[in-house]
Formats: sequence, structure tokens, C-alpha cells
Amino acid sequence: MGRLNVRKFSHSLDVRYVTEADFRDIAALCAGNPLYYKYYGSPAPAAEDIRADLEALPPGKSKRDKYYLSAYGPDGRLTAVLDLVVGYPDAETAWIGFFMLDAGLQGRGLGSRIISELLEALTGYGFRRAALGVVSGNPQAEAFWLKNGFSFYGAPRMDRSPVIRTMERVLNPPDKVYTHHFDIGGSHMNEYLDIKPEVREALEAGAPVVALESTILSHGMPWPENLDFAAKVEEVVRAEGAVPATMAIMGGKLKVGLSEADLEVMCRAEGVGKVSRRDVPVYIASGRNGATTVATTMLIANMAGVRVFATGGIGGVHRHGEDTMDISADLQELAHTSVAVVCAGAKQILDIGRTLEYLETMGVPVIGVGTDEFPAFYCRRSGDYAAKDEAEIAAILKAKWALGMDGGVLIANPIAEADGLDFDYMEGIINVALEAADAAGVHGKDITPFLLAKVKELTGGESFETNVQLALNNARCAARIAAALCELKKAE
Repeated sequence: MGRLNVRKFSHSLDVRYVTEADFRDIAALCAGNPLYYKYYGSPAPAAEDIRADLEALPPGKSKRDKYYLSAYGPDGRLTAVLDLVVGYPDAETAWIGFFMLDAGLQGRGLGSRIISELLEALTGYGFRRAALGVVSGNPQAEAFWLKNGFSFYGAPRMDRSPVIRTMERVLNPPDKVYTHHFDIGGSHMNEYLDIKPEVREALEAGAPVVALESTILSHGMPWPENLDFAAKVEEVVRAEGAVPATMAIMGGKLKVGLSEADLEVMCRAEGVGKVSRRDVPVYIASGRNGATTVATTMLIANMAGVRVFATGGIGGVHRHGEDTMDISADLQELAHTSVAVVCAGAKQILDIGRTLEYLETMGVPVIGVGTDEFPAFYCRRSGDYAAKDEAEIAAILKAKWALGMDGGVLIANPIAEADGLDFDYMEGIINVALEAADAAGVHGKDITPFLLAKVKELTGGESFETNVQLALNNARCAARIAAALCELKKAE
């Protein structure tokens, strides 16, 4: 392959090779992004340092493979800088060694447009992948590249400081049928991800975003009360200064944020399935509509770069799980997916003690909000765990992910005392519901909706109102944590 025509890298910007005349402009652009260099633990380069960047090459590559480029806008202002090495680490891959956008132009979608145009050009030249490295724990960089269809792969580079994580995106020529496998945790998800513009803009601007599940709408509440709740929970999130992003699978897309029409479809629940992690490829391929569980919501949130998620209660180890092996996929997702989940504890229908033991075994931090006990969904207590406040939680999240410790955090937020139900009373109700489920032969993914419906019936609807209040309380807490996390990032 000969040299690439860099003019084709952008439809709207003047892309050209960096020359010495550009060094001062590049140094000024870099100095305007101090947060980037803080994660590297180094100062922004001076003009005299740019030449070294221009000459730097990975092992086995020549200057012919290197494209150190500047992009200028119509006003003649330096907009972005890009360092690209083609044929690295293999012949079918283009490596993005460096990309920086003028800080004054960030949050407007320009960076994503530049990358989209670049990837379009690389695709046209026959490259199958684009890859790059990000400093572990840099949430802005991670969110940007995840939003643009890149995913983490391979083990972090622990042999250097700071720790570098590799990301890649598979490029598919537009005239070819997508034949790659669907790797739910891998690098082939971009064409399936549909982020609502409001959510995308918030992520680009570093504003707080809170993920919300849709199973509570489609399978946890009846119509039309669920539609009213959907409006209320988004209102609660907005009142705390965050942007709500309700997740769902619709028309072969992973939806991050739903329109009013989408919410109504999910709430009417006509033909809407309950989708856990294992079901995602089926619903994507078939174009069916699916409501996302805790596990699936975490999965999609992580792809989109949303770090905080509010739900009602998590799944866990079911009672008699030592015999049935009925353990929710939520627990494995918490072990591996870097999203903080705010909940009212584990659902009281579960074996809470074994659920906490499982989480401990998988290394998932469990942190309470204003409580020294792990709450039990309808109730403020279960007799099990510990607590911290919201400000500390944001600091814990930042520290965990900055250390490269992948995986989620479970944040237990007890229902307000005025809204909670008596623990012993609810235990009696749940035991009756469990006996009814056993008699009806209900098991697997159907067991939780059955038990929740039975509990509602046995409490005369009291448990439903409690469920609504705890979910709103969790959304409020999640929004505050997301806002505090954003403030910590801004203060760096």
C-alpha cells in the first residue's frame, strides 16, 4: 500500500502533515488540555518537544507508516492533532497513537465527527481495525472512545506507569455484509448502539448521566402506572442536575436514552421480552423489543460510558440456591462491568446473606448510604452490611477505576423510613409467595416477576407503592453520586 491521501481524512477540515511551523500551535493546543497530561503524570509538551513526537515510532515501523497530522478549521485555527501509525500492530490495523481536540471546541460533537470521518477513510483503504491505548482510569477518554464504538480488549499494560488499556474498533466496508461474530463483551458493538442526542451531549461535556433499566417498566409495574413512574423517575434525575438514560433493546439497537414514544412502547409491554445478558444477541438479530435487566443495563451503560445506574433492587442468590443453583446474572455483571449500581439492596425474596457472600467472593465493594446495615428492598434492614455517605462513594468510585480495578460497585440505599415496610411482616408475605410459586411450578427468569406480583397481591398493593418510592429514592441518590463524580473529575 502506498501513502494515504490525508486530505480524505476529513470532509470539513484541512488535514495536513505537521511541519515545524505548526509546533507552537500544537504546544498551545496541548497546554489547553492539562487534565489529559495529569493522568499521564507529565506536563504538556513544549514546542521543542513536538519534534520528538513527530519522530517517535513503534517497534518495526518506519517513517513511511507514520502520519503526524494537524487539522485546521475554515477560520485557519488549529482544531485537532492526530498521530496515526498504519499497519500496527498488524497489517490490517491502524493505530491512533494520539488524538487531541482544542479544549474550547469540546462537547460539541466535533471530536466524534473527526474520528468518524477518519475511520471512514481507513475503511476505504481496507483496514479492518483501528486501535489505541488509553490511560487506565481516565474517564473522559474512556467515555469518548466507547461512545465512538471502541471497546477494551486484552490485558492492561501493567509493565509501565501509568497503566495503559488497549481499545479497538472493527471496521467493516460499507459494501460488505457484516459477517463478524457478535461478541457481547468485545469490540463489535458500535453499529448496534443508539445513544439519544441529549445523553451523547452530556457525556461529551462531562456532565452527570444516570442509567435506568426498563424491566421495571415492562415487567415490574402495570400500565398505565408504569408510564407515570417513567416520567417521575426521569424528573427526579433531572432535578438533581443529571441526565436520565433509560436503556432498552428496540429494533435491533441497544438504546441509551428513550424518547416519550419509546417509553410508551416499553410500558405497554406488548411483545416486550425480559432480556438478560445471554438474550442480547437473539433480540438484536431478531429486531425484537426487550426490556433490560440490571445485568443488561450495566452492559449497555458501560459501552456508552455511563458510570452510575439506579435500579430498585438487584437480583442475587435465590433461597435454596445451594440446591437449585438459581443465581442472578446481576452478580456476575457486577463482578466484571465497571458501573456503580444504586439499589435498595437485594430483593427480599432472595437469600440476602448468600448474595452478600457471593459478592464478597467476586470482589465487589458493597457500600451503604446512611445505613450500617444492608437493606432488604421493601425494608430498611436485613442484618447484614456497612455504610458510607454519597461524597465518599464518589471518591471510592474514582479511586477504584483509577487503579485499573475493573468491575462494578454495589451502592445500597435504604428506602426512607416513612416508606419502608416491617421486615418480619414482609418475611411472612414472601414465604407465602414462595409456596405459591413452588405449587405453580414457576422457576428461572419467571420466578422474580411472579413473586413480585404475588407480594403485591398479598399486601393489597402496599408493596407496589413501596417499590415506586424506593426506585425514585435510588434515582435521586444515583444522580447525586454521578454529579459528585463529575465534580471530582473537574477538580483534577
